[in-house]
Amino acid sequence: MVLLCVNTVSLFISGLDFGFTPVSDDHSGAESGDGRPCAIGRTFQCKYTLGNEYTDDARVSDLTIYARNGTLWNLLARVVSPTSSTVWKRRGNQIRGSLLDSGGHLQLELLNADDYMAEEFLCVVIVIEGSTATPIVRLLENTDDNVSHHNRQIGRFLDNIVEGFKDIQSRREYSSSQYDKLENKIEALEDKYKACTLEATISERLETLLNDKVDTLKDKMVQVESRLEASCARNRYETSNKCDSVSALIQGLSNTVSNSDTTLAVVEQKLLEIASDVKRVSTTTDKLSGAVVSLGVKADEYFDPLGTGKKEWRLVFRATAYNNVPVYPAYIHGSGIPTQVELGCKQFNHSLPCMNHYRNRQAIDNWANVDEVLFAVYVKDEMVKYIIII
Repeated sequence: MVLLCVNTVSLFISGLDFGFTPVSDDHSGAESGDGRPCAIGRTFQCKYTLGNEYTDDARVSDLTIYARNGTLWNLLARVVSPTSSTVWKRRGNQIRGSLLDSGGHLQLELLNADDYMAEEFLCVVIVIEGSTATPIVRLLENTDDNVSHHNRQIGRFLDNIVEGFKDIQSRREYSSSQYDKLENKIEALEDKYKACTLEATISERLETLLNDKVDTLKDKMVQVESRLEASCARNRYETSNKCDSVSALIQGLSNTVSNSDTTLAVVEQKLLEIASDVKRVSTTTDKLSGAVVSLGVKADEYFDPLGTGKKEWRLVFRATAYNNVPVYPAYIHGSGIPTQVELGCKQFNHSLPCMNHYRNRQAIDNWANVDEVLFAVYVKDEMVKYIIII
C-alpha cells in the first residue's frame, strides 16, 4: 500500500462532510510524486447538519468514525452524548467532538500507526425521527491512485451498526429511567430521614409533655372517682325506689288493659249488630229502587209534538214574553242532539230572570248538527202558531 500525501480531502453531500488533512511537519520517509515528504498524522473531519427533509422532532443522536483492516472494522471515535465540545483520547489517537440535536462534529487525529494504515475509513451518522433510526454513511478508501469517495451500501456491517445503536439506545433509555427512579428513591429516603430526625426531636418534647399531662390526669381521676362513688350510692337508692314505683304502675296498667279488653269485646258485638241492620236496610233499599224503576214511565228520547211524522225533535230552549207566566218549549229537528234542557239563567240580552228561561247548551253549541228549527207560540197551553226553518 502507498501512503498518500494530500493537503485536503473532503466530501460534502446531503449535510455530511467527511475528509482529512495532514497536520504534522514530521517526516515518515514516504514521498509524494514530486519528492516531497508525506505527513505522519492525518486529521479526519466528520461533520453533519440536519437538512430540511426532516421534521422538527428529528435529532442527531450518534456520530462515529470506523477504520477497516482486512475484514475487521475498528471503532476509532464516537460522540453520543449531547455536548458543546469535549476532547479525549482513544487507541492513542487525539479526538475532539461535539453533538447537538441539529448536528455534530467529530475531529480525529490519527497517531496510531495501525489505524493510519487502514484500508477504508467510514463516518456514520444516526438520525432519530420518531421511532425510526436512519443511518447516513460516507466512506473514504485508501487506494494506490487516490483517496476516492464512495456512497455505497456497507451491507451487514451497517445493519449491525443500526441494530447495535438501537440496543445501546434502549439500554441508555433504560439506564436513564433507572437512574431517575434511583434519584427519586434517594430523595424520598432523604425526606424520610429528615422527617424521622424531626419526629425524634418532637417525640422527646411530646414525651415530657405527655408525662406531665398523665400525672395531672391521674390526680383529677382520683378526685372524680371519689365524687362518683358518693353519687353512685345516691343514684342506686333513688333507682331502687323508682323501680318499685314502676312495678306498681305496670300492675295498674295491666288491670286497665284487662278491663279495656272486656269493653272492646262488648263494643265489637254492638258493631256487628249494627252492620247486620245496615245490610238489611241496604237490601230493602235496593228492592225499592228496582220497584220504582219498573213502575216509572220511560220517556222516549225522540218525540213528535206536532204530529209531523218526525220523531227527532229535541227541546233547545224555552222562554216567555214576560215574567211570572208559564214557560213553553221550543224544539229543533236533527241528529245527535241531547234531550237534556238546562236552566238558561238569562235571556241573550241579560234582561230576564233565570226562572222563566231554559236552554239546551250542547244543542246550541253544536249548531252545525241542526237540520231544522221549530219556533212555536202557545196560548193557554195550546200551540197556536209555529214555523219550521230548514
